[in-house]
Amino acid sequence: MEFLSLDTLLFSLTVVVLCVIIIFALDDLFIDLVALVCGLKPKKLSNQDLKNIHGEAQRRVAIMIANWHEDEIIERMIHGNIDRIDYHNYHIFLGVYPNDIKTLEAATRLSLTYLNVHVVVNTRLGPTSKGQLLNQIVHQILAFEYTKNILFDILLLQDSEDLIHPLALKLINFKMLENDFLQTPVFCLPCSWRDFTRGTYIDEFAESHTRNLLVRSYLGGGIPSAGVGTAMSRLFVAEMLKIQNYQLLNEDTLTEDYHLGILAHRLGYDSEFVCYYTQEQGEKDYIATREYFPSSIKSSVMQKSRWTLGICVQGYLNLKWSPLISYRKKFFENYFLWRDRRGLVNAPVLLSSYILTLFYFFHYLVLSTWPSFLQDYLWIDILFAWSLFFMLNRLFQRARLVQSVYGFEAILFILPRWFLGNYINTLASFKALRQSLSSLRTGEKPAWIKTEHELPSLFGLESAQEKRLSSDGPDRRAEVGL
Repeated sequence: MEFLSLDTLLFSLTVVVLCVIIIFALDDLFIDLVALVCGLKPKKLSNQDLKNIHGEAQRRVAIMIANWHEDEIIERMIHGNIDRIDYHNYHIFLGVYPNDIKTLEAATRLSLTYLNVHVVVNTRLGPTSKGQLLNQIVHQILAFEYTKNILFDILLLQDSEDLIHPLALKLINFKMLENDFLQTPVFCLPCSWRDFTRGTYIDEFAESHTRNLLVRSYLGGGIPSAGVGTAMSRLFVAEMLKIQNYQLLNEDTLTEDYHLGILAHRLGYDSEFVCYYTQEQGEKDYIATREYFPSSIKSSVMQKSRWTLGICVQGYLNLKWSPLISYRKKFFENYFLWRDRRGLVNAPVLLSSYILTLFYFFHYLVLSTWPSFLQDYLWIDILFAWSLFFMLNRLFQRARLVQSVYGFEAILFILPRWFLGNYINTLASFKALRQSLSSLRTGEKPAWIKTEHELPSLFGLESAQEKRLSSDGPDRRAEVGL
């Protein structure tokens, strides 16, 4: 009886896991088909497009960067990006904490070097939440506008490890003619094939930011901010300040950027995910933010657990579901909210599938036969066959999209990165659940634990050295904005 009970349990678990896998696979297949049928893919900027972008009058842009212990990279980041950005009418606001002395000193040196770089010292000791520090930056921007008698037309979110594309601000400036909320692509910088953990970000962001978000934007599902490369109109910012008690960002969530993008859609503001590239001699150059993501499994799990907790748990608690699903836009908003939140279901399903697979192979090695129910029911074989087909399709789609951004060599080890990515995402989901349960039990809000940041070793280095040796005084390139 005990054996039969175990056999029945394994049979039931196998059927449930296979059915959930196939449901999720059909969900992903729907995105594939919409992209294929509607021709949704990154667009090449023609010569006329470039002429229009370069010819558009430059609106004032305020770039907001929150910092906590970024003294090792922030100077090179600012030097390097100011040298490469093909735009003049912008200012950078660096948020720092009063108890982060080294970062404060680095930011101060930058403000003395460039007239368009400003330091915002938080009124609270750090670390608080990223949303709280960004809100402090917004308040300082408003004070700056009052002092200088100007208004910023666009507010842009970036991070201290970002490489901003030279044309990014001009593209944003042009596309904001018809939008109030924009998200541009974010890609991991190329890395060694041996760096499998960082390679999982290459795969996931290439798939998400060259197809999934394009479909989401097309169907009107609301564009979640990625936290960097996110542009907002002054009109949208003003309304958010009004309805959120003078706060642009929700300080009670670990993914304040995600929350912001969903609210922009709910409030009826035009939102778009813009993915464009230029091409010379066959090489595609995507207008995107590039950065290094974590290279260790531990750091990746920590980062992704924060994303999972913020999007799946806090996202549901703060945003719920959109009402009136009979309307097309509301239906697709809820559909994509479901896709965002299904990560918590993925974890136990993936773990169960791997355990079952190992058990079946062990069973075959020991007894030279598969469990009886795998042989007795043809429809079980059909479910297995479909799940295998969908897995191969996912790998094909991911490889195709990764190749379009990084080239052929980047897809050579995509299969082991696939399994590693599933392992990391599973650990992150369980960690997020533990944090959520702990928060409910203790009443304490989950803390903001940021990951370590880095830049390419030579990025901004030459410019930083030149500025230190120069005696010409502050860079005056930003005076057009005052």
